[in-house]
Amino acid sequence: MKKLITLLLVVAMMASMIACSAQPAVNEAPAEGTEPAENVEPAEKGPKDYAGSQLLLGSSSAGGTYYVLGAGWVTLMNDLLGTNATCEVTAGPASNIPEIEVGNIDFGMVTSWLAGEGYTGTGWAQENGHGPYLENEAMFPTHCSYLYIFTLADSDINSLSDLAGRPICMGTAGSTSDNAGRGVIKTLGIEPKSISLLASTDQVNALKDGTVDAVFAVTGSPAPWLLDLQTTHDFKFIPYTEEEFAKLFEAFPFWSTDVIPGGTYTCVADDYETISFWNYIVADKDLSEEMIYDMTKATFENSDYLLNVDVSAAGITLDNLNKITTPLHPGAYKYYTEIGVEVPDAIKPVE
Repeated sequence: MKKLITLLLVVAMMASMIACSAQPAVNEAPAEGTEPAENVEPAEKGPKDYAGSQLLLGSSSAGGTYYVLGAGWVTLMNDLLGTNATCEVTAGPASNIPEIEVGNIDFGMVTSWLAGEGYTGTGWAQENGHGPYLENEAMFPTHCSYLYIFTLADSDINSLSDLAGRPICMGTAGSTSDNAGRGVIKTLGIEPKSISLLASTDQVNALKDGTVDAVFAVTGSPAPWLLDLQTTHDFKFIPYTEEEFAKLFEAFPFWSTDVIPGGTYTCVADDYETISFWNYIVADKDLSEEMIYDMTKATFENSDYLLNVDVSAAGITLDNLNKITTPLHPGAYKYYTEIGVEVPDAIKPVE
């Protein structure tokens, strides 16, 4: 097993080095969220500090915002603090959280929704017979993701109820797009004709080809693949009613809403209010307070670097601390209090 783990770490380091050497760019949406990996064997846990230990950050699919931003962040930490960290391709938050729990990775990128349910042992954690997951603690917010529900502009679909009996698609199996999309149609009692599980680019192609009538996708704003779609096809967002929002928030207390401003896409003039999920980075609670303090401090003092890696990093601000849904690591909390930030009671470290 030790030889196997060593081999996997070497492969991961090589993959991350390749990713980090690429020109920074805005990338398409990650598959942010998935079922926990089965039969995960715990790694040997113990104190880890800077260059003395290999540190692993769990992100999501290669090329997505999680992976690109995560690779940029570990590069920054390695350069400034001398850490030996790499960014791992994973299946997303609901994989990252269990992997931290057993000590196979040290950091993870998560959504406020899936982290909140994991920490409380509800939702996906309860459904899969796991949780609560208490080994991960929050560091800092990163960006907001939106649930886009859209169709072509000339479609006769104008409401969520119109999706009944129609072929639709969501993100890859277990992704946040998949989980959130299924949550919406189940809660609202919508029965589509079929559900295809596709990566974001394939979703858009399926809509163009007419093999699906509508798409559910979770990503940041603007979404590169929607910017690409609008060059050849006008599209429109499918709105929610107030009653539909109320039902969804009752079923999913860690969900929230945000607005995608009209004009973000040339073919959509009006604001679009939709379900949103904030994202943040969590750390293994066993990592030293000194290390997490230094990493949090370095992150905020070098946010311009991360903004050049991915525009989503604009969300790394102190004002967005209230988007976090689980307790902070003591090292991160120390930094925030030291600079005079009023930390919400709900996310103060567990005594």
